[in-house]
Amino acid sequence: MWRPPADDLYARLGVQPDADVAAIRQAWKTKIRQLHPDGRPDHEQQDAHHQAVLLNEARDVLTDPSKRLEYDLGRRTASRAQPRPEPPAAPEPPTPPPEVVVKPETIRISVVLGGQTPRSQLVRLSYSDGSTVGRVELVTVAGTFWQAELVEVENDHATLRVEWQPEGGALSTGLWMDRLEVTVNGIVVQVPMLVLVEQPARPPRPAAPSPPPRAAAAPPQPEVRRPDNPRSSRRPRRAVFAVVLLVLLVIGALYLLGKKYQNGPAAPPATPSPYCSVTSKDGVMSFYQADPSTGRAAGDMLWASMKARASDEWISWWTPGFPYWERANQAGGFKEDGRTYAQHQDVQVSVVWAQGFESLDFAFKYNPGLDQAAEEQARQRFLGEWIGYLDSPTCP
Repeated sequence: MWRPPADDLYARLGVQPDADVAAIRQAWKTKIRQLHPDGRPDHEQQDAHHQAVLLNEARDVLTDPSKRLEYDLGRRTASRAQPRPEPPAAPEPPTPPPEVVVKPETIRISVVLGGQTPRSQLVRLSYSDGSTVGRVELVTVAGTFWQAELVEVENDHATLRVEWQPEGGALSTGLWMDRLEVTVNGIVVQVPMLVLVEQPARPPRPAAPSPPPRAAAAPPQPEVRRPDNPRSSRRPRRAVFAVVLLVLLVIGALYLLGKKYQNGPAAPPATPSPYCSVTSKDGVMSFYQADPSTGRAAGDMLWASMKARASDEWISWWTPGFPYWERANQAGGFKEDGRTYAQHQDVQVSVVWAQGFESLDFAFKYNPGLDQAAEEQARQRFLGEWIGYLDSPTCP
């Protein structure tokens, strides 16, 4: 049984698959002439003979209509069965450069006018994968209130020092923003800087001195008329005076007894508040210990508060034991940021008044020198005791 050759017969003869019989025969003749064995060495003659056999086979198949049809059908089936070559794999993306890690991410400096100079701060630069840092250069060496220097460059990190150094004394209160720029192997890294300049805390207002008690004026002396015979007129006058006094006492007793049964027993005298307050123009109420005898302010200010209504969500206060205003939720079941708080459990602080209130933890991160124990003691004193005396009378 005849089987079609597996290789490409059209390629043997150098013709296209749609070539007609005449073109196939002409191509066969050309190839045969080129392979004529005359004048060739023995080893080439054998190869030429083998090539001629293949050319003859290609001519016989392609010039026979039935064999050519069967051969073409076999070629098409074989081409469909062959798997398509897979596309070349996409090149792997380049490895991103390591990230520069800055600690701390933001430099915060807090200074009080006329106070101590803030301590210097260290900034550490490193790569996220721990690789070698390489070349580190400062782009901005100094700002309005600070100066920076490169302290050291180790294998896996570099350290910068930021010193507090204001220029020319042009210093005013408020929040100043700046940035420190440094390059790590040519990559620019910016470190935000916040400088908070504050006025020193005001000394507590001295208590107003109590005025000396005024001496009571002596009652006027009635004019005494001397009768001609004092012994004879003194006794009737004394008797009349005693009778009048007795009548007045009886009338007063009857009046008080009637009031008792009409209005019920008299209410006990109100207990005076141990504190008094002074309200400033901006609505801040400052509270002092009250002198029990005069009701005046005695001693330094104990706390200050913005008086809140029952419908307000927050109650705010300030105490000398903590230098910032604080606030807490007034009612239980208070919800914020997906959390529910009991009464006075959501405590916030205003480090920068213009920026509103932040979490209490922010104050200690911003200023690590704050005394957390003193803050908690002052807060518990206000929420536990002083909050009940916000209606104390005004200091006279």
